[in-house]
Amino acid sequence: MRKILIAIAALAVGAIASAQYQDTTPDLGQSAVGFSFRVGVYWPADNAMRDISNTFSDVGMEYELEKSLLSTGRTYISGDWISNKFVGGEHVANLTLNQRIYTRNQRFSAGGTPYFFLGGGVEFIHVNHIDTTTWCVRGGIGAEFKGNYFIEFGGYLSPKKDGINPSGIAGSIGYRFQY
Repeated sequence: MRKILIAIAALAVGAIASAQYQDTTPDLGQSAVGFSFRVGVYWPADNAMRDISNTFSDVGMEYELEKSLLSTGRTYISGDWISNKFVGGEHVANLTLNQRIYTRNQRFSAGGTPYFFLGGGVEFIHVNHIDTTTWCVRGGIGAEFKGNYFIEFGGYLSPKKDGINPSGIAGSIGYRFQY
């Protein structure tokens, strides 16, 4: 019983001490709240999708949330439109909640600030007269540059649904609008 009371007291002292601590280093990941827009190329992994086209266009928009799950990055909602034609045609759309984690303490520096991202959400498939919905995971790496420009390489992973697997890889460039 005495060991349990000592452990509880140590936890209480630790909780009080951490509540009193104020981090004076700025959270650089919080400075760019707003929208991002990106365009790129998507290469499907599935033969049924490659029968339509070997490459698809990928247009994405991101909204960075004001509060991040991790202090070294940004939490954001991402929407992608992957299609063989810009409007209409065979397409896959997804909506995901993501976390971007920076590998350096600076952002928008000369030479780029590298990061990696991981997210998950829902995917809407409209390919070969099939309209279905499934889950998806997206992840990859990227770098931000001065002038709010960035480049990303990522992958999409989702299960095969009704004979279509929209998994694949994408490369894109984009711009972050800051508030």
